[in-house]
Amino acid sequence: MNMTFADDAELREIFQMEIAERADRLIEGARAFVAGNAGGELANDLFREGHTIKGTARIMGFIALSDAGKLLESTWRGIDEGVLTVTPGLAESLERLSCEIMPAVEGDPEIGTPALAEAVQAVEAQLAL
Repeated sequence: MNMTFADDAELREIFQMEIAERADRLIEGARAFVAGNAGGELANDLFREGHTIKGTARIMGFIALSDAGKLLESTWRGIDEGVLTVTPGLAESLERLSCEIMPAVEGDPEIGTPALAEAVQAVEAQLAL
């Protein structure tokens, strides 16, 4: 049998708590951009949250969640560096994706949840505009 870190109950509980905290910060940050109340270092902070989700999820074997974290990381980095402009549609799609992070912890580690996949596609669609 092929054991992963996700099979360890204690590690999985720590992982879930960390993902929940980071997802909450991402949701709050995206909502600040939606409301037009974002400023300062917020995009950089959100970039770091996405980066950590990407790495932690990958270590735990949650490939779809890691990929979502990578998308959040690269998008928020682009916003922080001024390469991307935050439109209402992009901010709303980032909020939606952030809201799907926690439910994906309960989904299939390889493919996540259908809602996570749809939220990833929504961000990608906004980036393609």
